[in-house]
Amino acid sequence: MIKPVLLCAAAALVSLSVLPRPAWAAGECPATDTLTNQMTPPDFYKLLAGCIDAEKYEEATVFYAYSDAYLQYDAEKMIDPKAASRASSLLSNDLAKIKKEKVKAYGSLLTDRMRSYDWMQKVCSLVIDLGPPGYAVPLYMISKGGDPAAETQPIVTPKLTWLNVVRRRLKCPTDGL
Repeated sequence: MIKPVLLCAAAALVSLSVLPRPAWAAGECPATDTLTNQMTPPDFYKLLAGCIDAEKYEEATVFYAYSDAYLQYDAEKMIDPKAASRASSLLSNDLAKIKKEKVKAYGSLLTDRMRSYDWMQKVCSLVIDLGPPGYAVPLYMISKGGDPAAETQPIVTPKLTWLNVVRRRLKCPTDGL
């Protein structure tokens, strides 16, 4: 059974609109209602790192969910299956700049939150409402000096692919959406 909170998410998938890409300074931890579908996982990683550094671990867990869903969706566009693992190393680079105690505290909270049904329902709703990435080519995944046209493939069924990603990666219930 789908919870009512997820039913409103269906409207976000009817129109895959493109929203402008906001710019934040390094170290910021903005509210999730300021996010757009033009943001890439590296954008989310920077915000996630800013939240961890500011000890806003709860917010960081939400940015992790966005980044993971977008990374996996973008991986579906790539011909090389290793592109996603190369891209996820960018998160390690951002986290390396933060005190280990803060990263550990965040990791502990993330583990707890991902086991929480209520938290997952909230996050699933947020991620589904934002919708899939609004950009066509995940440039951050293109190999150095690579040709985007040669390294990517179009997603034929964007809505279905998005629902499969959030169901598979975040374990979100998507029946009926």
